[in-house]
Amino acid sequence: MAGFIFAGGGLLNRFYLAPRLVINGHLYYLKDINNPHPSTDRERKLLNLTKKSEREVVIAFGSENPGADYMIPESEYTHEMVISNRWNDHLPNFLRGWKALFSRKLLVETVVKCTPPGVLMTGGKVLTQKVLGLEEEFESGEIIFRYQNLPGRGVQVGRTGKNLLEGKS
Repeated sequence: MAGFIFAGGGLLNRFYLAPRLVINGHLYYLKDINNPHPSTDRERKLLNLTKKSEREVVIAFGSENPGADYMIPESEYTHEMVISNRWNDHLPNFLRGWKALFSRKLLVETVVKCTPPGVLMTGGKVLTQKVLGLEEEFESGEIIFRYQNLPGRGVQVGRTGKNLLEGKS
């Protein structure tokens, strides 16, 4: 019985939960501090985070890093920015699989964090990490970023209720 619980949870984690933890979205960036809100996204550079099919994407600023997925050479500061998805990371993998199966909603958090000496700036606040929503703007290393999430399978975002009694008397 214990083997079934362990193996079944591991399989659920691998084939049910892991595909939902893949980063799904685009990260636009712009170096122009004088024009922080360009009229179109064509004026910004695009990093397609969906291509990587990973739970974590590493972006290196200013210097070559062989472990980074992307590099932004325009930055004057040398640090890394890590974008990752997480869901109940404190549990062992086999328990995460079972919990994902029996969860009503699978709310996955996309988190961006910087390695020292890098910081994130958003809304006048200085942060080391931030949970990203559907569309978030933040700044790091004098570069303005806009994250655009593409809702994927199993991620419950922006759902609203429907009035079933509307129009009925």
